[in-house]
Amino acid sequence: GKYLFDSKDTYLTLLKETVEQVRKYYSDTLIAIKPKPFKRAETNDWIPPFVESLNGKKITIDYTPLTFTATKTILALFNIPSTAFFDFVINDVPCIEHVRYGENHKKIHPNDSYLQEFGAIKKSNVEELDKAISTVKDGTLKIMSKNSLKKHIEHNDDKNTFETL
Repeated sequence: GKYLFDSKDTYLTLLKETVEQVRKYYSDTLIAIKPKPFKRAETNDWIPPFVESLNGKKITIDYTPLTFTATKTILALFNIPSTAFFDFVINDVPCIEHVRYGENHKKIHPNDSYLQEFGAIKKSNVEELDKAISTVKDGTLKIMSKNSLKKHIEHNDDKNTFETL
């Protein structure tokens, strides 16, 4: 947490805010919390007690690779940057990054986050998050098209690349 946020509790606050706002619009939909795909006591053991503290039904912790679940997803929310984002983008899933990065992160990443370059919308407070989720629910959130994404990542091979190495 210290790399991304100024306080060790920021990620818990962000995750709680995210779940609460999703529940306002999707009260009966399963929420899958997707931890990083490794299991170490100091990394992920906080998640089950945290999920239990939410006292919510239909919240699960899921380690299934996103390649298999992204196609079934209504909305993807990120509280930290993740390359898993691309599994959703290529499946036309609306993506929201709900974060409040700390000063350490901003020193290393002055542009804040790369997810916005690829179609995610960034929100940093509950009111903004609420409005963004409502636009997903009513179908008015504009997402990056596959063609725009392809154009964004397009490149031309340079025949001299290997010669200059």
